[in-house]
Amino acid sequence: MLQTLAACRLETLCGDGMALAQDLPEVAGTTRLAPTQTVRRGDGHTLVLLAGEHDISSLFALSETLAIVIAVDDNDLIVDLSDVQFMGAETVGVLIRARNLLLSQSRSLTLRSPAPGAQRVLDLCWLDDVSPRLTLVAPTA
Repeated sequence: MLQTLAACRLETLCGDGMALAQDLPEVAGTTRLAPTQTVRRGDGHTLVLLAGEHDISSLFALSETLAIVIAVDDNDLIVDLSDVQFMGAETVGVLIRARNLLLSQSRSLTLRSPAPGAQRVLDLCWLDDVSPRLTLVAPTA
């Protein structure tokens, strides 16, 4: 049951026509910081820590992680972006779709401590004034 629910939510987060990492050509001479997702559960919230470079090649893994996290319990979701070295607009799309799915369940998504590169993409996508239940929390000094 949980796998079916997660699969449905994964389809919701990925959308149609998604290119997967194996479909993308390798670029010679590039060095990438492998994208990672770490999940921790707290009282009333689930924390997903993102690190590395998150672009179209890591989209499926991120979508899968978020779909499973959303399916597992009824917690609000916090996504920590403090260790994200690069974030593409496609990643923002997955986060917005996750927020919409959570909204439909009266839950919320908080983006916490975006690193400068991630913050720049969020600013370009006009997420500083996004509709309700998506909160941006600035880094703490």
